[in-house]
Amino acid sequence: MQEDTASQYRIPTAPLSESEVFELRRKIHATKGWVSFMGVMLIVLGCLMGVAYPALGVALIVMGGWTGIPVIVVGIVIAIIAIWIGAILAKAARGGKLFTEQSSELGAFTYHEKLRKYFAFRGVLSIIGLCLLGVAAIVLIVSLFTTGLMWSF
Repeated sequence: MQEDTASQYRIPTAPLSESEVFELRRKIHATKGWVSFMGVMLIVLGCLMGVAYPALGVALIVMGGWTGIPVIVVGIVIAIIAIWIGAILAKAARGGKLFTEQSSELGAFTYHEKLRKYFAFRGVLSIIGLCLLGVAAIVLIVSLFTTGLMWSF
């Protein structure tokens, strides 16, 4: 297995050649625009959610329900996460730009490290989401059977 990986991908043990650096620069240049776009979109969406969820929560509270409080809290948490993830992607794009324009190794390192952090965090969020989905499914099934499969809406 190790030989297949080593033969399939050249794992550099020495500094990259000029053609390898050129290829890396070309690939990062092709993706940094989309990374930057997604970063800006997440920041804008986070700001919109930071306004919309609390407004909805206040409206629910004014209508006489306590359910507005969790809506406000969850909305602010979601907005902060979206803005933070957007900032990570924006920093990755700046690192990619630094590498493509100035051949800075620090730029390539920043680009990779920020994308690694982004995908790791999104992976953790996905796992948490799947766990919550599983719990919700179990609660739904238990509630169906405890009510004798008779729900009234």
